[in-house]
Amino acid sequence: PAGRLGGALLLPAAALLLLAAACIGREAGAVKPLYTLAMLAGLLLLTLLVRVTKAGPRWVWLALLLTGAVGLRAAFALGWTVLPHEELLAQWNLALELSRAAPAEWPVLTAAAGFDGPLGLGLAQAVYESLLIRLFGPDLLSVQLVNALWGGLSCLLAALIGEKMTGSRPAGLLAGAVTAFCPTLLFSAGALTAAPLY
Repeated sequence: PAGRLGGALLLPAAALLLLAAACIGREAGAVKPLYTLAMLAGLLLLTLLVRVTKAGPRWVWLALLLTGAVGLRAAFALGWTVLPHEELLAQWNLALELSRAAPAEWPVLTAAAGFDGPLGLGLAQAVYESLLIRLFGPDLLSVQLVNALWGGLSCLLAALIGEKMTGSRPAGLLAGAVTAFCPTLLFSAGALTAAPLY
């Protein structure tokens, strides 16, 4: 239904898949075939699953996608927590200090932590984390579970964009499901990174 636009969007996607296949083939000795086969089987199962989405109201499938994506990220946050280290530890410590201090004290605290100057990504992340700490308490999960929600919303957004661009509900839901199962995004749910906000 999307006509030329849909075709123009599918060509780069097909080229990226071919490039990925070439990279896997190039490093055949280093890649575990079991992982590649499991990933391909997972994609096939996702494709078969979204085939049934033509039946039923659209919002039900989007709600299931959102719930599943948030649940997956929460499971990774609870089960594979990566304690902050190096720069992320400095951001977390600054966030803890900012959450306990009045806003008038923030410039002194940020300068002492080495985050003085213009509002950079590290300082913005620390301020964001400090707000969550004030709301939900000084625990890593207070940030990670909120990030799981942001990550789930990004999967929903991917599904809506995919549906709008291709004119196909199954294609949109497949885009959201592939984003939901993206290993990099799942493992980042267990760490204090800004990836879910992106």
